[in-house]
Amino acid sequence: MNFSVDKSKKVPIYRQLADTIRDEIIGGRLPLGTQLPTVRELAKRFDLAQGTIKRAYDELENLGMIEM
Repeated sequence: MNFSVDKSKKVPIYRQLADTIRDEIIGGRLPLGTQLPTVRELAKRFDLAQGTIKRAYDELENLGMIEM
């Protein structure tokens, strides 16, 4: 999974991440049943607060795109 975020963009990080994952799902590059990295893993990878990652995941869950 090649998720990326750009801290210099005006788009909030959680939104960038949620949009990237959503696009991967819609584009079929993230098959049904694929386990996403944990909140902790992504927070460490991008040097972000865990709450930022959780917010992105929560938004995707509310849209019915992922299950937590």
